[in-house]
Amino acid sequence: LSQGTTTANVFATTFAESVDAFFEESERYGTRMISGKVLQDRNLPDQLRDRSAEESVMASESLMTKWHGRGRQMYAVVPRFAPTSTDAQLRLAGELYRSHLDEGVYMHTHLDEADDEIEWALSLYPEAANYTDIYRRYGLLGPRSVFAHCCLVKEEEWQTLHDYDCSVAHCPSSNLFLGDGMFKIWEAKDHKRPLRVGVGTDVGAGTNFSLPRQLNEAYKVSMLKKHSMGAL
Repeated sequence: LSQGTTTANVFATTFAESVDAFFEESERYGTRMISGKVLQDRNLPDQLRDRSAEESVMASESLMTKWHGRGRQMYAVVPRFAPTSTDAQLRLAGELYRSHLDEGVYMHTHLDEADDEIEWALSLYPEAANYTDIYRRYGLLGPRSVFAHCCLVKEEEWQTLHDYDCSVAHCPSSNLFLGDGMFKIWEAKDHKRPLRVGVGTDVGAGTNFSLPRQLNEAYKVSMLKKHSMGAL
């Protein structure tokens, strides 16, 4: 709010209490926020890990019932990213998302942020043709699916995201700080298969909450490849 942002798509944490706390404050201020319980049941510390795929998605559905469409609040199904979810959790998350698509529910996760992340994801899901295909196989692509980062996206993945009417979130200061890669906005906005592109702060990897400052960084990232990023 101190930076002038009154609508945002925000990760909560593994814990249901974080979702309640976030939406309660948003409701108090009258802001429009999209959020949801983060789903993550493997490859992270035990104290942060969901104990079961079934229980985690049931908790997410309960929070959705409580908060989605309550005033200005909107819910998102939030697998952290493919490497931190089991096959069962991604499958159940996809079923939850698809069953509530008509109600305006979102899906939010990470995609193609860094080389080592992509290699890791594909080693865990070797049947997938690419990283995007992991999410496609579990029904997580759709008109309110938002994929953060997208620095290393192949042409066939851009096409798939376009075909499913997905959106992407450019997080320039985070990608620069971590040295992950370069978001290629000219590829994402290609007129033959354009995507909706938003801008994210990704704090804590990002360095500030200011969207104008993020756009400043986005412009410079684009100019590294001689693409001048205009207002549109």
